[in-house]
Amino acid sequence: MTILKYKFIYYHGLERVFNHPILCSALFFGIYWIGPAFLLIIDNVVSTSNDVFIDVVKLYAGDLTHLLFALVVSFGSFFAARMCGIINSNEDKIVCRDEFKNETTRTTLIFQKISNGFLINIIALVICSFSASVVIDIILTEENWWGVTDGFVNSSGVLFVINTSAMIFIGISVFLQISLRSILSSVLAVKFIHIDFFHADGCNGQKKVGSLIMHGWALSITCVSSIFILYYMGYLGIEKSVVSAVISFVLIFAIPMISILPLAAIVRSVNEEKTSAINKINNKSRIIEKLNGNNKIKSHLDVGEYFAIRSYVESANIWPFNLKAISIAVIAYILQSVLVFDQLINVIKKWWLS
Repeated sequence: MTILKYKFIYYHGLERVFNHPILCSALFFGIYWIGPAFLLIIDNVVSTSNDVFIDVVKLYAGDLTHLLFALVVSFGSFFAARMCGIINSNEDKIVCRDEFKNETTRTTLIFQKISNGFLINIIALVICSFSASVVIDIILTEENWWGVTDGFVNSSGVLFVINTSAMIFIGISVFLQISLRSILSSVLAVKFIHIDFFHADGCNGQKKVGSLIMHGWALSITCVSSIFILYYMGYLGIEKSVVSAVISFVLIFAIPMISILPLAAIVRSVNEEKTSAINKINNKSRIIEKLNGNNKIKSHLDVGEYFAIRSYVESANIWPFNLKAISIAVIAYILQSVLVFDQLINVIKKWWLS
């Protein structure tokens, strides 16, 4: 089978899964949590007594950190899949001015070419290899772990290692894809965006990209929640590693940027357009007042209509979504991040002092 066929099956399969966020979430939970449990049961039914079997089952079921981590990351995979679906269907596309159609198409094609290239997979593979090797080195030293039997990694432990490596690789690939789309949206919003203050969506015609931003914040919350679980409940000793602390720091700052970059660009462009529109309305209002005050010109133009339009534009929503909903998400993210920072700093301090 050629490399192109492998690539087609890989991307076509992932796309099919990502088009169904609930399926993606259920599949992740099944592979990450149910899979090791199933192998653990089979191994111990065949090779051990009933008492040992019950002890092993209790050990796995009692690993609440593993269960909570699987649940939170499953929710994260749902939002990531939803974002990929929005991107693949172009539902998040910035509404641009018609006169910049060629420039918009050219810019979009450049980003799509980068996104579809091998560079993203290479970066993901390098980071995955390093991160997975650190995780594997840590968990193999754990004595009271369901993934180790008589000093050797059992089938459940092997599956856990494979799942962890695959999760890191796919997670980084998806993050880089979404990041590129976020940067593209930011570039389009700064240069070519079309602002319609009278659009029915109440978001100046940019509600679709607002949906991507909202999902980005939801993804950020699940990410920081998984880090919170890792450092407050402990997870196979990974929380003691300075490498995991540094990676967690990077993730806490990096993942929200997929929402912050396009949001900042859109808000800036809307404010600039609003200022420009109000200045134009004010200038026309002054001209009408002069015309109405000139006895030689029989003009009955209504200045009040322009004042009403100006008032509407001044009160126009500058955000591409419901501000109350995003405020709750941002506050939740900040609170969790503050709690996690304390733990991360302690880990780094211990490493530095040692």
